[in-house]
Amino acid sequence: MFTIVTKEKIQVYPNPAINEVTVRGLSEARLRIMDLEGRVIRDILVTGNSSVPINDLQVGVYLVRMDHEDQTMITKLFKTR
Repeated sequence: MFTIVTKEKIQVYPNPAINEVTVRGLSEARLRIMDLEGRVIRDILVTGNSSVPINDLQVGVYLVRMDHEDQTMITKLFKTR
């Protein structure tokens, strides 16, 4: 069973973003970037403060899902030019 992690504990910034986002607040997590239809575009393991490149993504809205132990956070990511 998953519990929702509050946004105060985990940060994904900047948002909107152009070339990369930084994930902060977790020692280790599985991060997935998905389109709004649920297709996984990127699936990586992030540790500590990690930079995730998004320059290859098209401009639009994405979902970022982070799973850490028994906790999950999903947030929107806005990719701009």
